[in-house]
Amino acid sequence: GPFFVDIGLEELEADERRRCLMVDTPNSFFYGTDQYLPPRLLQHRMLTALGWDVRRVRWDDWAALGMDAERKKPFLQELLQGARPEAEELA
Repeated sequence: GPFFVDIGLEELEADERRRCLMVDTPNSFFYGTDQYLPPRLLQHRMLTALGWDVRRVRWDDWAALGMDAERKKPFLQELLQGARPEAEELA
């Protein structure tokens, strides 16, 4: 298909959805805003419609963690353990 995932996880969710992580770079947003550009928004929506549980990692959140793996691991665990897929919250 025309869409890719940055990191796809092998295990299935209880509802048989596959989980993936998408890294949202500064190029994912309109300049100076938190509003997604239409192609990125479409990518999230299409992957969700295809059965993916899309979790977003904002570049600035990741960069704020620095090179400290001890801070990055709990960040990713919390993101993946969230009850609601992030892509469903996109407006």
